[in-house]
Amino acid sequence: MSYILKSNKAPIMLTLTIPLLCFRVSAQNDSTHKDPMFHEKERGVSYGAETDFNSSEVWRGILLDNAPVAEPSAWISAHGFTFTAWRNLPLTSTQASVHLHTTDLALAYIYDWNKLRIEPAVDVYFNQPVGGIHDPNTMEASLKFSYPIGPLRIFLSNSFDVLAYRGALFGEIGLSYSGKLTKSTELSVSTSAGWASAKFNAAYIGPREPALNVIECGGSLIYHVQQHLYFQPHIEFSHILDPRLREYLSHPTVVNFGLAVGLDF
Repeated sequence: MSYILKSNKAPIMLTLTIPLLCFRVSAQNDSTHKDPMFHEKERGVSYGAETDFNSSEVWRGILLDNAPVAEPSAWISAHGFTFTAWRNLPLTSTQASVHLHTTDLALAYIYDWNKLRIEPAVDVYFNQPVGGIHDPNTMEASLKFSYPIGPLRIFLSNSFDVLAYRGALFGEIGLSYSGKLTKSTELSVSTSAGWASAKFNAAYIGPREPALNVIECGGSLIYHVQQHLYFQPHIEFSHILDPRLREYLSHPTVVNFGLAVGLDF
């Protein structure tokens, strides 16, 4: 998505394509959101739909819109593959939100090799830019590895733009935990650090410099009201680390909270 960010220097044009899942496939990391792929091998074919209401739109530590947004999605999983369709819907009309109209189609695969989990994925982003805004459609390929360490799981992922911004790289390393509190309630928490290539930062923030961009942490509770219906309150914190990047962002530290409502089968 593309919109204008106000910095303490001057306005800059930020071109943003928003991956799903920040959180879902890719997401590119072990997230605080419900991951339908995690249970696919235990349950066989699965499918579902979800709407996630958030207090703001944040992507890889970058605040896209400081206003509420809804994110409906649907998925189907079979034989280790998961196909997901996602859309963001701003709930208010602001200077930023008028540009936030992205549809994401993602295909991911999970392969377990002993304890090592390997997750390749492809995300395609279809944007709807307004006149005068450079916001091309693009595609990312990602590869994620994760490994259990006691009750925790360590993960490492790298995402590469392969279309509009070829060579733009964003990587993450972190720890996550997921476990049952009660028969109907699950707790998920994660923390990670993310870095980016010079081309990524030039395209999405401003300075053409590689950097250790962001630290993030978050948590969620998944409460199953019925067998297929769940509610998931969640909260995420992100902080841009590099001082060069912070100068270009009006909100380098962001706290987002939300509530997801979904059905899975």
